[in-house]
Amino acid sequence: MSNSAWVSKALFKNKPWGREVVASNHGNISAKLITIEKGHSTSFKYNNIKFETLVVLKGEIKVYYANSDFFSSNECSMKTEILEPGQALNVQCGCPYRLTAIETSQLLEIGDCTNNAELNTIRIIDDYGRTSEKVTAQEKEKIIKCTQDL
Repeated sequence: MSNSAWVSKALFKNKPWGREVVASNHGNISAKLITIEKGHSTSFKYNNIKFETLVVLKGEIKVYYANSDFFSSNECSMKTEILEPGQALNVQCGCPYRLTAIETSQLLEIGDCTNNAELNTIRIIDDYGRTSEKVTAQEKEKIIKCTQDL
């Protein structure tokens, strides 16, 4: 059996914080061009199985992120950085993170593919009312507590 090459059409998805263009979502790789409008934020979330790299192409992004042991630790180990074009955030599964656009920004997201976002993505805090049933009150409280001074 041989491998294949093919042409496909990108999928455009409007989000409350901007837009995603899904260029590839097959096999083991997912590629998205993400635009986040100035002042808007993605969900504070973590992924159960997806690893991803988010490369800033244009603009400035404030990122909040922590390691996967964040929720099991008694410490507030949340970090924050300002990312500019050419910098990337690498996120393994179980690591909470959030992106906030200081100015309208574009990112390239490359990740290993999961075909069921509902099972993969756990939204802890979302400014647009989207929530995950699996998030606990303790997870939400810890995020709020540990990001107050960042």
